[in-house]
Amino acid sequence: MLEAMRRLAGVRVLVVEDDRDTREMYARYLEHVGMQVETATDGEEALERAAAFAPAVIVMDVGMPRMSGDEAAQRLKADAATRHIPIIALSGFGLLAKADMDRAQFAVFCKKPCLPEDLAAVIRSTLA
Repeated sequence: MLEAMRRLAGVRVLVVEDDRDTREMYARYLEHVGMQVETATDGEEALERAAAFAPAVIVMDVGMPRMSGDEAAQRLKADAATRHIPIIALSGFGLLAKADMDRAQFAVFCKKPCLPEDLAAVIRSTLA
């Protein structure tokens, strides 16, 4: 377990979540295991932060105000500067349809509630 966490040290992660408590919980845990974390509160902010922060992976809530996670993911994948970044879909709405996953080009889906250590494991496997 310790070796697995060491492999996450320094990894740049963008956490996009409209719920403040959830966003802060994930950000604090991921920082605790050594990742560099930036956060965004919606899809529009995610586009700005992804361009400026250049994360190795994005954790994206699906249901958010102003711009949904799947729309933001589609825009990120359409941009040459960000299309290479894997995006982990995170949602409490249940599983996304395969067509929705494919259209947004999400790398993987995590259903909320998702424990922070489980999210770290998903990040690790996504980047492996």
